[in-house]
Amino acid sequence: MRGWLLLFLVLIPGYLLAQNDVPRTFGNVNGVWWRQQNLNEKVAFMEGFNVGRAIMGTPGVTVGTLPVCPTTIKWEAVSGSTYGAVIKQMDSFYATAANLPMPVDFGMVYSIMKLTGATQRQLDTYRTAMLNGLAALTK
Repeated sequence: MRGWLLLFLVLIPGYLLAQNDVPRTFGNVNGVWWRQQNLNEKVAFMEGFNVGRAIMGTPGVTVGTLPVCPTTIKWEAVSGSTYGAVIKQMDSFYATAANLPMPVDFGMVYSIMKLTGATQRQLDTYRTAMLNGLAALTK
């Protein structure tokens, strides 16, 4: 019995501490996954997102219509020549541990908002809304 208790006391804290190392949030790749990618993989991800958006004939996430993101996202400005700026901004976003569980599309929207002139208040409102949404889903 003591052996099982000891095993339980060792494994549970380790499991709980490892939760920030999970590369997916509700099936979507997140900041942990993003940090594991090299530059070429990040560029390929951006290109795939942009091509998929173009194939679907949509401007991407219609965040400009949401109250938490009144900034109009200029998806057309995100082309091969500016991927580096978005990637750098996403790297900065996911350098904060609290942002790691956020899916990569949330991080991309935040980064593009920042690069296209969103105010700090708009950015904070968007980030808070996304984090609150994730927290509500985990209850």
